[in-house]
Amino acid sequence: MKKITKIIAIVALMMASFATSPVHAEACSSDKSGLSISPVNQPILLEPGSERNYTFEVQNIGEAPATFKVYAQPYSMTGEEYTVNFSDTKNKFTQLARWITVKDTNGQFVEKATFQVEACGKTEVEYHVSVPANVASGGQYAVIFAEGMNAADGGGIKAVPRVGLVIYGHATGVTVRTYELVDFAIKNGVDETLTDASGNKITKSAIHASVKINNTGNVDLTANTTLTAKNVFGTVLYQGDSAAIVLPETSRKVTSVWEKTPLFGLFNVTYTVNIAGEIKDYSTMILIMPAFIVVIILILVAGTTFWVVMTIKKQRERKNRRG
Repeated sequence: MKKITKIIAIVALMMASFATSPVHAEACSSDKSGLSISPVNQPILLEPGSERNYTFEVQNIGEAPATFKVYAQPYSMTGEEYTVNFSDTKNKFTQLARWITVKDTNGQFVEKATFQVEACGKTEVEYHVSVPANVASGGQYAVIFAEGMNAADGGGIKAVPRVGLVIYGHATGVTVRTYELVDFAIKNGVDETLTDASGNKITKSAIHASVKINNTGNVDLTANTTLTAKNVFGTVLYQGDSAAIVLPETSRKVTSVWEKTPLFGLFNVTYTVNIAGEIKDYSTMILIMPAFIVVIILILVAGTTFWVVMTIKKQRERKNRRG
């Protein structure tokens, strides 16, 4: 009996390990060249004067051998809509790219290295970070690209596959986590083009909430947002969570959308932002009414008003006749 129990326990542990093990590999595609990278982001600690190595994996998901080059670029954002920028070398928070070298096939660390990988194969890439002794406190951000070199030719247009690993570096020293939340808004949009927290464009008439986050500190902050809608009885009809990273000394407009907003109703909507260990929220009532119902109400109001006016007029005429 004890042996049976032991076997069952071992099998259960094996099944649990299979169930919880992350799967990073992607299936091969019919594309002539295609790459994937794992992980897609990596936090690292930047200690003054330190020298450290890190690794990541690049997989060829195409059905043909692939040649690709690996190199580092600055990583920053532009504007409230957060357009990615890979060329801002003067930003004090993007100097990390200068400190990164990649280990080539000869075992040397260089600024740019070239690799080859068979169809459906993968390779591990090692990179080195050399932190200056006078590194400033706060965040440093870079992206390491794996860029295909044997690009597929489609009708005269070169399709170059490129995937990136975003490095979130945090230098030791004084960390400042400060921010401002401005322009809280909850609206019932009418055919507006919105950008959600994941950067997806949505054009739809729907309840949406937004806030502008000004990161006034020296490290990146993660804003966890929750959009909650309740009916007049307090029943939760919708609750959606999302997260957005805001880099230091930047402003980002974050928007959450209730995509399947009902056509009619009165809703109590709350937008909650959890950032830097603090929770802020904004609430308002939203009335949604289809245009045809508005037209019907206006017709009824106009008709009722006309009937009241005519009734009063006739009563006055009768009174005058009697007088």
